[in-house]
Amino acid sequence: MTQRGKKKEVHEDESWLLTYADFITLLMCFFVIILSMSEPKQADVELLQDALEEFNKNTADKAKPFNDLFDNLQVLIAEMQMESAISVEKTNRGVLLELSASSFYDPGSANFRPEAIPVLEKMAKVLASFDYEDYLCQIDGHTDDAPIQTPQFPSNWELSAVRATTVVRFLIEHGMEKEKMRAAGYADIMPKVPNLDEFGNPIEENRELNRRIVIKVERRVE
Repeated sequence: MTQRGKKKEVHEDESWLLTYADFITLLMCFFVIILSMSEPKQADVELLQDALEEFNKNTADKAKPFNDLFDNLQVLIAEMQMESAISVEKTNRGVLLELSASSFYDPGSANFRPEAIPVLEKMAKVLASFDYEDYLCQIDGHTDDAPIQTPQFPSNWELSAVRATTVVRFLIEHGMEKEKMRAAGYADIMPKVPNLDEFGNPIEENRELNRRIVIKVERRVE
């Protein structure tokens, strides 16, 4: 008997059905989890709402004194017409004041200009009246990259540090608590803008911006 014309049996590979069944099972479990999450117990919902409300209230209570301080400083700067010399902004932790060094000091000096003292007195009065228990007032001194070498200030490190401590001492004398004060000098290592252009030439307007005192009034972080 010839085998010609007899059809060869073909056995299909059905192993994919096992993978498919596993996929369907996992998909069903996924939808069960989604469904259970979409119908939380009322008690759990109320507990979450209470927690969120308490968190928002605490956040608002902590932010209010800093918002008031920011508003008072803005008003003071406008009244004194010192917008070109002093700026103020809010941060995640409090308020940041920036003073242009050229408006408050002579070049290469850490002594206040006579005309700057009334401005500092009014600013100190606002800062000293700040009503918040647990905060720190950090004073940072910054210079440009132009080298300095005088008997009093061998480098910009000394100049920036003494300018910062001069502000600290002034604020303490005008009512700030010394325990809340901090001071640091950064010389020219943290410029706001580049001191030099791409060819290495000084950019005088940028150097002017980089010579500054930064006062940060912020919530204490343990």
